[in-house]
Amino acid sequence: MDRPHHAPAGHTRIAAAGLEWDAVKIPRFVGLQVLHALPKPGAVMVEPTDRALYFLVPPGSTAHWTCPQSSPLSESTFVILPPHSKQSPPGPYWLITPNSGHLHTDTRVLAAALMNAVNDHADRPPT
Repeated sequence: MDRPHHAPAGHTRIAAAGLEWDAVKIPRFVGLQVLHALPKPGAVMVEPTDRALYFLVPPGSTAHWTCPQSSPLSESTFVILPPHSKQSPPGPYWLITPNSGHLHTDTRVLAAALMNAVNDHADRPPT
């Protein structure tokens, strides 16, 4: 069965993961730490209702994803994407748009940055 994955760039749309990209969903607090640690991030979306960031990574690259505090999104998963130019709320928006340079974040670099952020958070004493 063919899954639709394109829609006009000016509209919010439901897009199939696993075709042009996979995504990694990370809670916003940890995701922002990860984003600041990445040397060349790809497109990053904010979903305010989930309080999460979605990092777009190459298709098929999350098949063996095992990082804590994150969810890999690939085939059989659909994501609501904002228009390519939307960079503020309300609703989903881009921190880094798909048109800003690289579409994909390197999956290995993302995993390493996420593990560092999770380990740094675990090593902090409770406040």
